[in-house]
Amino acid sequence: MGSLPIFVLAGAVAGTPSALEVHRADLGAEVLARLDELGPASPEVLLDAVLRLEPPYRFEVGPLAVETDRRWYRSPESPEEGGPLMDLRRWPGDTALLCYVRARRSGQGVPFPGSFASCPARGDWLCQHGQLETPAGSRRAVWVERPAGSARLGCLLVPGDAGLGPAAPAALERELWVLVERMELDLEGLDSLGAVAAEPTGVPDLGFPPGADDERREPWQVAMGFDFTLGLPPGVRSHWMHDALPIPNGVPGGLLWFRGRFVDAKGTRVVIGDGSRAGYVAQVEPDESWRTGTSAPRGAPGARRVRAVAFEPAVELTRATEARAERWREEAFAGEWLVFRLLLPGRGIEIGLPVLEGRQSESLFWIPLTFREYDEPPAPPPIDPARQFGMGFERLSGASRRRNPWIEGYFEAPGLRIEVPAGWWPVVHLRSRDGYPVRFVDRQGHERAVLERLAAPPEPSGEDWQVLERPGRFNARQVLRREDGTHVWVAAEGHAFLLRPGADAPSPEVWGRLLDGIALRPRP
Repeated sequence: MGSLPIFVLAGAVAGTPSALEVHRADLGAEVLARLDELGPASPEVLLDAVLRLEPPYRFEVGPLAVETDRRWYRSPESPEEGGPLMDLRRWPGDTALLCYVRARRSGQGVPFPGSFASCPARGDWLCQHGQLETPAGSRRAVWVERPAGSARLGCLLVPGDAGLGPAAPAALERELWVLVERMELDLEGLDSLGAVAAEPTGVPDLGFPPGADDERREPWQVAMGFDFTLGLPPGVRSHWMHDALPIPNGVPGGLLWFRGRFVDAKGTRVVIGDGSRAGYVAQVEPDESWRTGTSAPRGAPGARRVRAVAFEPAVELTRATEARAERWREEAFAGEWLVFRLLLPGRGIEIGLPVLEGRQSESLFWIPLTFREYDEPPAPPPIDPARQFGMGFERLSGASRRRNPWIEGYFEAPGLRIEVPAGWWPVVHLRSRDGYPVRFVDRQGHERAVLERLAAPPEPSGEDWQVLERPGRFNARQVLRREDGTHVWVAAEGHAFLLRPGADAPSPEVWGRLLDGIALRPRP
């Protein structure tokens, strides 16, 4: 990873919250102080108390209404037919309550891919629990459904971990049940929607599944800010900060919130944040006290500085003209803060990490090195687990990018090389035997193309395949094309590569450019 200033830090902290601590996470200090008077409580009692202690949020959508505490927010529903009628998320968004209206004439069962089994009914709600299949992996989920005249109301309960670890999904599932049981229903209104109800189509974006947290097996993420990107290790949940959302533990000038835990490349467990603290990116006015590191971090105004050094790697890898790395201690926080200050043209960027475990992990020091402004491509990850499959992605930079502005870089796999269009990057299937299928996504996460490896090519007559002329220009023995744009390149060894448009297919111009930039190569 290069030479980074690793501070010597002592001690170890158990960073595994209990179910009760998960229920209390991200509440304000005043609410927590009053909850302490209750002592241990069930989720139902605790959530009732929270709703009494501060004004609740009330979400109303057509015939549905539900009151929540201030950690919940409404995600924009899909305008497409079959999207959720209501989409509620618990901060930071990986826990979801998705409600759908179905016609009574539609088939029984869970209308989403996965494996589900019946669970005990709760009142009028029939229940099935199991694993939901999403593009990012399998997720724990519950499907509940109840009749309403000519309609049925179905709700998908998907608990995340909010960056709080393995105890969180079970605790957050209980919170989801509390919302369902508190839901107010206009049964006549639901009945009137039954005649025009459409079956659910597609699963909304739910982020990475809980447990995807090992650098040796999972990829780093690209967190999107309003005008920047930041690389984060697997297992870290993030959300950008803006005025339209309630932001727990927000900081002045905050741009990005993140919290989580992971195992780094050396097998060290790392914990960032707890129920009342989170990592952040903030924009600041870089006055002298901030530049010299004498002012306290935005996320820990009462902290005491322990040590500070110049952070030259950030000057080399970002646009910072000056950079500092610092350690701070905060009263009542069992861990320590790592704080990075980047002086950029026209602004200062502060990145704060409240670290409970693994404070000497080099991965923590790589996070600020991945900061990139809006007109730069995201930084390459410091660790690429796809290398275990012989796969790699080399981004263009400098003069090469100016000469080839339509190319982001080159993806290579055994026997294949692809010119990847600008703004795309490959996502390797790390849980598969060989890394396939490989998905190509853009900066918004839209799936543009999918690459598969076939043990043998399809028969040209089997699915309306057309045999193309001049396969040698791709170094292929044969090239097949289907009407939907799918192509197959047959290697001399007999295996083949299939490339098809993704769920969000690119324009014909970009698709054609992608096809022209593919070349087969002899396997080593």
